[in-house]
Amino acid sequence: MGGSAWLCVGLLLVVAVSSSFGIITVREESSNTFPMLLTRLVQNLPAFTQDLIAYNPTLSTRSRSSKKLNVDSTHPPAPRLQCFDGLGCLTTGEDFYNERYRAINVRAEPREVVNVTFEVHTRDQPEGFSISALDLSRLGSSFNPERPTKFVIHGFLNGRDMPWLEELIDALLEVGDYNAIYVDWTGGSLGLYSQASANSRLAALEIANFIKHTSINPADVHLIGHSLGAHLAGYTGERVPGLGRITGLDPAEPFFQNMPPSVRLDPSDALLVDVIHTDTLPFTLSGGYGLEQAVGHLDFYPNGGKHQPGCQPPLGAPIRWLKQGRNFPSVWEAVEDALGCNHIRAVELFRDSIRNRCPFVAYRCSSFQAFLSAECFSCGEDGSGCVPLGLHADTWTGIASSRNNNNNGIASSRTNNNNNNTLRNTWLGRATTTTTGNRLYLVTGPRDSPCVFHYQALLEVGRSQRETVGGFLELSILVPNDKPVRFDLTPEYPQTIQPGQSRTFVLQHSADLDTAVGAQLTWTCYHPRMCYSGPSPTRLTLRSIEKSSLRRQGRLLGQEPSGITFCAREEAPMQSGVTKQFQLCHIPHHQPRQTTLRG
Repeated sequence: MGGSAWLCVGLLLVVAVSSSFGIITVREESSNTFPMLLTRLVQNLPAFTQDLIAYNPTLSTRSRSSKKLNVDSTHPPAPRLQCFDGLGCLTTGEDFYNERYRAINVRAEPREVVNVTFEVHTRDQPEGFSISALDLSRLGSSFNPERPTKFVIHGFLNGRDMPWLEELIDALLEVGDYNAIYVDWTGGSLGLYSQASANSRLAALEIANFIKHTSINPADVHLIGHSLGAHLAGYTGERVPGLGRITGLDPAEPFFQNMPPSVRLDPSDALLVDVIHTDTLPFTLSGGYGLEQAVGHLDFYPNGGKHQPGCQPPLGAPIRWLKQGRNFPSVWEAVEDALGCNHIRAVELFRDSIRNRCPFVAYRCSSFQAFLSAECFSCGEDGSGCVPLGLHADTWTGIASSRNNNNNGIASSRTNNNNNNTLRNTWLGRATTTTTGNRLYLVTGPRDSPCVFHYQALLEVGRSQRETVGGFLELSILVPNDKPVRFDLTPEYPQTIQPGQSRTFVLQHSADLDTAVGAQLTWTCYHPRMCYSGPSPTRLTLRSIEKSSLRRQGRLLGQEPSGITFCAREEAPMQSGVTKQFQLCHIPHHQPRQTTLRG
């Protein structure tokens, strides 16, 4: 089924069921966009067939021919050239047509219909003010083109009432003195997906015109787009040479997957293009709204990019809400939670990264499975193998290396000091093709507790043990005023330990164990009759993998030891089933830990 057909049927089902149980209570201030959406859906019902054929790979080639899919005269096909006074022209060449992935391209609607509005917020005027793209002469005095400017752009079936738009704006103003602007193109984003895709190109012309009209330095512009809004940001970058940065938050899959770079977001659209993929399964009603292929300089895949913790199938959402006693103040928040839980997670992770809620360090790796096997916890010799996901992805050392490979790059920097936090936006030149296609992986938790910390545990074994032994190991980390944090070091099979041998384990937990005060280790022989005594561990060192990576990125201030070291209270060999106690070692290199994150 077509993009809009799937999404709209699911939306209506969820809203109908939820409303009947009283789960959704529409706020008065949030009630305007939803009736507008329903009106446009009813008006566009005859065109659903067009969208269905356009994105159904099982239909015959002849039926999917782009030249024969004009079944609705109200949505005429896009001309090769469509021009708009004062903005420029949209060219729809052969690269925009693909029988399987993009069989339809329609004409963008008039500027008055798409009705792009810029909601401008600054620290001087946090409540913001609106300015229509049709009349940029009314720009307020609080807008300062010398400031870094960040645009937040919504996607398909989204509108001005989406709560996350204001959440991102508020978070950005908390940490930096920005012009923070969310782009409202609600008039063009509702209705058919094929029409919204065409309208996104016009909205991009409007943003490009705003940038040129206000004389902003393109290198100081950062576009943050979700879903279809990510490709809209790419179209903008295509029109603005030297654009600083684009962040794609789970760029939309339908009409863009496997299409040429000219059709979708790609690395040439900005000096830095970073992308967060959170919903990359094949496109169905159950999800898969996001692009799987790598389309930036940096492509992050939290939890592998397919399933996000805490997200469940959309049609079971109303039942889950009833069990949890949840009540949504607006239709949009219910729809987001049901249909787009994985898809919207990219926005939530980016928002959390602004406030430094979690380290969110991702590592370059061949696959998510290899990452889970602890094969990729390395930043590499030049530090380019690990990158913070989100706002601080611009600290990636690979940008510096790309500058060295490109004599024509644009270089500028700006430093703002706010409440002792240093915000760094450093554009070090357009990255070359050798710095694109970086797939980076990390693990995050559910929405309410997204942080996941990784630790390298080094277990040193003395030579007092008599022989090589095999068995199972369990570790408990003791933290003040809380329960011990337990880890199974041998979850699948017993491990053999030789006298004097050191063993390394990778631990993963939602808590920051930096305040640990002790440890406990339990060894269980896998064959009790064959074990006279067990291993003789003498020392355990716990090292935060994320904090070591952040130090390499220059975002961890102050000094930190190489790890937290615990010493065994006695060096005698362990007995099967008996717990051995470890306490903090008083050794010279163990200095007070300072872990202030740089903004």
